[in-house]
Amino acid sequence: MHELLDVPYSSFQEADYYIRVSPVIQSCMPNVTLRDLRNNGGRLLELVANGESLTVTLDDRPIAELRPLSGRALPAATLLAHWRRLPPIDPAAFRADLDRTIDTSL
Repeated sequence: MHELLDVPYSSFQEADYYIRVSPVIQSCMPNVTLRDLRNNGGRLLELVANGESLTVTLDDRPIAELRPLSGRALPAATLLAHWRRLPPIDPAAFRADLDRTIDTSL
């Protein structure tokens, strides 16, 4: 198991706020303690809303992951409106592009 380090987290306004981060995942998914979640839940959820993923730990063990929800589905009318604005595609030119790009010998 990797040693956890206390490192400053630049997304927070307070300069003295530190989170515990494993060196292996330090750059991609910070750990936050359950206490951090309880005391700073609003700010942590703002990070998640802005695209961050966080791992919640209890006694240095990961117990949960907070990550942004995937995009919401668009209504059918919106999708059709987008589809109608797409440029027309010439099937023969499209096929020629595919044949030039894809190696069919595989």
